[in-house]
Parts: sequence; C-alpha cells; structure tokens
Amino acid sequence: MTQTFRDSTLDHLKRDYRYDVFKVAEAGDTLENMVYGTEFGSNFSRRMPPIETTLRAIEQYQPKVFLFSGGGNDIAGSELASYLNHKSSTLPTLREDYVQYAFSTVAKKAYTDLIRFVTDAKSDIHIISHGYGYAIPDGSAVRFAWVRFAGPWLRPPLVRKNIIEAQEGRNLMRSLIDRFNGLLQELDDENDNFHYIDLRPHITDDDWTNELHLYNSAYRRVAERFHEKIQQFVRDDT
Repeated sequence: MTQTFRDSTLDHLKRDYRYDVFKVAEAGDTLENMVYGTEFGSNFSRRMPPIETTLRAIEQYQPKVFLFSGGGNDIAGSELASYLNHKSSTLPTLREDYVQYAFSTVAKKAYTDLIRFVTDAKSDIHIISHGYGYAIPDGSAVRFAWVRFAGPWLRPPLVRKNIIEAQEGRNLMRSLIDRFNGLLQELDDENDNFHYIDLRPHITDDDWTNELHLYNSAYRRVAERFHEKIQQFVRDDT
C-alpha cells in the first residue's frame, strides 16, 4: 500500500473527528518565537508574536481545549549543533550543561509562561501538548518527484561534529527526545490544566517518511491519541 505524508495531525483531527480548529502555528516555528516573538521587519520593527493571535482567538471563541506543538524546531536543523561537542575534541558528545539549561531552564520557562498566558485568557481551558517519537538521523529529506524540497535536518549537524556512526547518532537523538519528553511530563505534573501526550510508544521506525515527518498512517494514529485526550474535556458538549 502506498502511503503519503501530506496530511498532518490537524488534518486528521478536522476530517476524521470533525473538530473545528483555529490554526495559528507555522511550519518551522521555534518555541521562543511562538511564546515571546523573535521576528522583525526590514526596519527592525518587531512583529507581533503568534501568542498574541492565539490569545485573541481564545478570548473570541472561548474553546475548551488549546493544542500546542512546540520544541521540535529548537532541536532540529542548525540548532542541533549547539547541543553537541565535536567528536574529535574527545569531550563528551553531548554538552550536558547546555542540554540541561536549554530544557530545564529556557524551554521550561517558555512553556510555563505559555501556560500562564493562556490560562489568564481563559481560566478553565485545557492545554494539550505532545512530545516526539524517536526521529532517525539518516539524512532523508522531503522530496517531490525526486527533487529535494526540504531537509535533511539531523544528519548534517551530526556529520559536522564528526558523529558519523549511525547508531551513535540515533542514541544522541533518543537522549535529546527523552529529555524533552521528560520536561513535558514535569509540566503535566505541575499544572492541572496542562496535559502531555507521550507519542514514543505509538511511533515506530517504519513510520518515518524522512527525518522529521511521518507517513499519513502514523499521523492518523497520532490524531487518535489527541482525540482520546480531547474527549476527556469536551464530552459535556456531546
């Protein structure tokens, strides 16, 4: 059976479960920009951060559930190199102090502020977020008609740091992904209205169409996990 990766989790939530979704996120966005805003115009005037659009939509539509997906682009691409020492340096491959600071301080503060902003806009809203499965840094990219359209995002930074062996690269990605999932679990434990979905048990090696994206069948499976979680908070309306 031919599989596609054209549909996203949101596509399945809208089509398969008939959810009315107001989308703010853009592909490739970073956690810092989504929560605080980092973009600016040609005259250096700051652009409105996505969180402002989000909060206005919450105030207007009064949803019971807010879905948030963030953090992946803060690890993938050129950002990945900052987490790594060059293997030839003989230093530990992972920059442990940096990883700890990036996740436990910077990312956690951004998520904590996001939760506060959204809860201030609607006190009884439920925030649903997710971790990531174990991406495979094999150099595969998004291709259309055999032409590379985007990526790869993981293998190039690894190779620049002389991390060549495939299993070592996979182990490093597993470690970073586990730590990010651990951060989200902490936030879930600390906030009554923040709910984390662990997708690691539901995504296999065969589900990846490239380094960052899943096949359509896997996105459908992920959407099912979201649907199950959403239903815990919207059943009163059905």
